[in-house]
Amino acid sequence: PRVFRLLFVHLIFTLQLNQVEVLDEIFTKLNLNLDAKDVHESLQITGEAYLIVDRINNQTEVYFNDPRLCHMFYNPDRPKVKSFAAKQWVGDDDKTYLNLYYPDRTERYVSDSGKTDDSFSLIEVVPNEDEIIPVFHFREARRVIKGELDPATVSILDAINKLFSDLMVAAEFEAFKTKVIISQVDPGDIKLGPDMKLWLPARESEGEDTKIVELGGSTLENFLKPIQDLATTLAIHTNTPKHLFMNLGANISGEALIVEESALVKKVKSKQKAYNPVWKEFASYLLLLEGIKVDPNDITTVWDKVETVLPLSEAQVMQIERSAGIPITTIVRRAGWGEEEITQLESDLKEEAKTKQATLATSLVNFNRG
Repeated sequence: PRVFRLLFVHLIFTLQLNQVEVLDEIFTKLNLNLDAKDVHESLQITGEAYLIVDRINNQTEVYFNDPRLCHMFYNPDRPKVKSFAAKQWVGDDDKTYLNLYYPDRTERYVSDSGKTDDSFSLIEVVPNEDEIIPVFHFREARRVIKGELDPATVSILDAINKLFSDLMVAAEFEAFKTKVIISQVDPGDIKLGPDMKLWLPARESEGEDTKIVELGGSTLENFLKPIQDLATTLAIHTNTPKHLFMNLGANISGEALIVEESALVKKVKSKQKAYNPVWKEFASYLLLLEGIKVDPNDITTVWDKVETVLPLSEAQVMQIERSAGIPITTIVRRAGWGEEEITQLESDLKEEAKTKQATLATSLVNFNRG
């Protein structure tokens, strides 16, 4: 679960300042942070995701697309090279539409019957002057498309859900215990259930008195402990810190917390590296549509920090690095600062230096006068 939150972050692309401003404006205008969230969530669930760029009335539009509706075909001899992409869906008019995206054109088809096995009629061919397929395919892996919800994970979750359902039923009966009435007189029509009563005839020969007995006394630990054990297994299987699944108390130190999250952090960073090439291609294409040509390899994606941030520890590390002679801009860049923040820092440092020089000059003048 936390891998979703860690990956739903704003992407910053390191370019020249004016290019970054253009790209940031595009991201804001098109609300691409929402699409990025959908992309990363789909990647964790299905193992792949698609962003399709379209030009409508000379305006750029970008949409996340359900991977069940899209497919990317790659060159068999050069598996990294895209051959063409396809998208098929049913419209509001119950007709089936099909788009084929090639580097030089986009072909649009329709099947009037709404059946995918019928022939499609060509609607139009839209030329593509950029010679780039406007479909961007994100994948967890190249050979096998799979997300985080593998069969083993699903089986563990099913077992936890079954135990939890049984726990809720048992808790209801435990909170409202069934009462058994032992009496020689029939109390009438009663139903068995939580806080209900069950009548048992008394033995008339011995003249047994009327009495009420409560059934119950079971403990919910019979369900809680197996759930905790399965949660631990799930945490180990998915490299998820245990404290995200269960209450471990408040006795975990910050350093211990970082160590416990190390496996998850490593997994998330691995995913970010897998997503980076496609995000670079996507950013390069958006700039190209604005008339700015940038090679994807010249783009650097900067993610929010994955690790749990401990302000005191981070400040101490930065202080030690500064004492070792590392430039302050390099230190803050490692800490995840964006280029705009670093530029502002450099400006502030220059202004501070000027102020110190002015103050020192004033002091020297006053000293000489004295």
